[in-house]
Amino acid sequence: TTTKKKKQQKKKISFQSIAKFRKILQEAWLSVLRLPISSKLHKRALRHLPTNVLTQRIPSPLRFADFFSASFDIGCKNDDNDSTSGSGSTDVITSLLSLQGLFHLMT
Repeated sequence: TTTKKKKQQKKKISFQSIAKFRKILQEAWLSVLRLPISSKLHKRALRHLPTNVLTQRIPSPLRFADFFSASFDIGCKNDDNDSTSGSGSTDVITSLLSLQGLFHLMT
């Protein structure tokens, strides 16, 4: 019976460590996304999050909705200001990538 208890404790510890890892992963990503980052790195994060981070069964994926919404707003604001300069197309990409992330959260 002692070995059974030890095995049960090990199973609980491993499950708890996985849950803790997922929570730490989520908090780490949210902290990184709050930092000021370049436009190129911002787009890279928008491409990476839906397929690689949100699929890891993180505890509260909806906490990323604010990032995706703010990214959409950034793309729209810059697109309105730069409509004649031609650089607005890269901001449209930011908006589209953020919509992809929001869609992923909804489905």
